[in-house]
Amino acid sequence: IRMVRITERIVNTYHAHIDIGK
Repeated sequence: IRMVRITERIVNTYHAHIDIGK
């Protein structure tokens, strides 16, 4: 199981939402 891939995608989505929030 590769949690890194899942976490990386979640982090990218999180940052994307922050950019949209700005």
